[in-house]
Amino acid sequence: MIDGYDGFDLIDLATEFNAKAVQSNIHTLAHNWAESFAKLAISSSTGLMQQIPVTQNFSTITTVPQSPLILLGIASFLYGVLALALFLNAIRVAASVAGVRDVQARMEVSGLVSAVLEPEKSGLSVERLEELLSDDSRVSIYQTGTGGYKWDCRKIE
Repeated sequence: MIDGYDGFDLIDLATEFNAKAVQSNIHTLAHNWAESFAKLAISSSTGLMQQIPVTQNFSTITTVPQSPLILLGIASFLYGVLALALFLNAIRVAASVAGVRDVQARMEVSGLVSAVLEPEKSGLSVERLEELLSDDSRVSIYQTGTGGYKWDCRKIE
């Protein structure tokens, strides 16, 4: 311990409490008590520690080899360029190949509905998504004899 420092005790805390006790309400008293306790608790440890002068010179503790670091940077850049090239190539193929849009149409919800409710239409080649579902049919749901429900697509006459 440092000479002349007696440390933190209850007398210090009681003195703070008595000084803050003449407050207008209980919330202000509780706030001030907590603030005083925190201040005294933190300050109680400062007398136990002595300041140590810094006498050493700080220097670099570790180094990273430059050639692997440069290779890592180049590889990361080339990885990004490759990803961009693959993305642009995928867009080009999707726009130029004739059957891609037809497959895309069948992979969406409309294609699934067409495959389930209008199987005769889902086997045909289409140009637009709207061609998968015909306008001359009505989708309905009805109860089966076993108590379940079934979807049905009926032609409007």
